[in-house]
Amino acid sequence: MKKSLLLIMSTALAGFSASAMGGERVGDFALIDHLGAQHHMAWYDDQRAVVILPQGVDSTDAAALDALQDLRARYEQQGVSFFLLNPGLQTDREAVVADLAELGVELPVLMDDTHLVTEALGVTRMDEVVVYDPSSFEISYRGPIQAATETAITGLLNGERSDLVAVAGTGSMIANNIAEHASLSYVNDIAPIIAENCAECHREGGIAPFAMDSSLAVQGWSPMIREVVLTKRMPPGQIDNKVGHKMKNEMNLSDEEMQKLVRWVDAGSPVDGDEDPLTALTWTGRNALRKTGALLSKGAFKSLKQRINPEQFGGAPLLGLTQNVIKAHGSSNRNHVSGAVKIALDLVQHDMLSQMALDVKEANEIFRPERLVGA
Repeated sequence: MKKSLLLIMSTALAGFSASAMGGERVGDFALIDHLGAQHHMAWYDDQRAVVILPQGVDSTDAAALDALQDLRARYEQQGVSFFLLNPGLQTDREAVVADLAELGVELPVLMDDTHLVTEALGVTRMDEVVVYDPSSFEISYRGPIQAATETAITGLLNGERSDLVAVAGTGSMIANNIAEHASLSYVNDIAPIIAENCAECHREGGIAPFAMDSSLAVQGWSPMIREVVLTKRMPPGQIDNKVGHKMKNEMNLSDEEMQKLVRWVDAGSPVDGDEDPLTALTWTGRNALRKTGALLSKGAFKSLKQRINPEQFGGAPLLGLTQNVIKAHGSSNRNHVSGAVKIALDLVQHDMLSQMALDVKEANEIFRPERLVGA
């Protein structure tokens, strides 16, 4: 019963967030632009709306781009951010830079190399713009730029929330490989990705917060897996591997691996076969590389332990106050408190509050907005 309930709940959650085609909410996402800067939609929650139009080298819809530029001129200063989105048509950043220069356009192009964000937004043609609310992760409009587009923008500016208005575009179709992943296998497609990229940390006794050691566990966490892949939070320490030199041991998932994971979740996280490859994984302890790292770090950790010894440094100053205040841990013994008192004496003897105030004043002067214009 418990297993069935978990399956039903995870499937329902995955279906709810899978695509704008089933409702308004598409969820959060993050993409790197053509110049290498990352744009995470949650970071734009101080904006009232985000407007996104597809871009392709020599294939951007000219009329739609002109209409987008007109909207930008009228609404950008009112808290509306504008982006172009390359829906996986090109991954060559330099080609996109050259195309924008030829068009005379200065807008960030979000590089959706996997096509997954384009799918989530429900965009299928090059003339379809999306009006997106970065605070609720909902779409209020999708379709060609027309009066309804502006209505959606002004609605978000006025704090209104409305149902999705979707109008079919007539521009060029956007190519995709969705059909290739129509029948993904947990055993052959999904479990190997988890085993290779996730399970070493996401296991019993591992450093990650939960274990992915069975199909049931992966199903239960599937909505979270989808979210962290689309927001680039996992795997950790990602780099933009489409530019520069290739890096050994990079932790990125490949575009195809991301497509398989997200599309499998969107399909309801189905499990096939009688055997579960994840339950067969064994962990015999730290590998040679991790042992070597621990050995080399031993001296550094010993030095660090001495530097943060609570009996010597039993507290920390609280910033933002007009008096010297040291916060000690609630379980501090008398040696810890003695260390905290010594820190307080050092603060007073060296007049650290006055020094920090001067430093803050100097920093504010250096970084005044008017001094940064043209920098």
